[in-house]
Amino acid sequence: MSIVQWSDDFKTGVCGVDCQHKALIRMLNGLYSIAEKSRDREVVSEAASLLADFVVEHFQCEEKTMRDVSYPAYESHKQQHDEFAGRVAEIVKRFDETGDNGSLTTSVQNYMVPWLTEHFTKTDKEMAGFIAGGPSDKAA
Repeated sequence: MSIVQWSDDFKTGVCGVDCQHKALIRMLNGLYSIAEKSRDREVVSEAASLLADFVVEHFQCEEKTMRDVSYPAYESHKQQHDEFAGRVAEIVKRFDETGDNGSLTTSVQNYMVPWLTEHFTKTDKEMAGFIAGGPSDKAA
């Protein structure tokens, strides 16, 4: 079962970012499906760890892009990334300790999906707008 579908609303227009966002959506759906169906704790843990690792990798790529263009909201954007990645790591750790699939699927559904979709449609689109047009105050 898919918990979230890719939407054009998520598009930033930055190819590498959009490709990774699509991969995040696929991984979220995969983790949710595996956690719903599988009782193999190791399989679920592996899927959760892969997602957590990819979140960090994606954020590092996005942050490099922001640094490369001297994005003025870099620090606040990075802080959002750090908080989300930390929370995902806590969710994975809690699953590894408890093996509670229900808690994991609830975290995916009620925290990860809403956070990422909000981040894609607001924070990342603001970043993409800056990349596409540069600083809004560049011409006087």
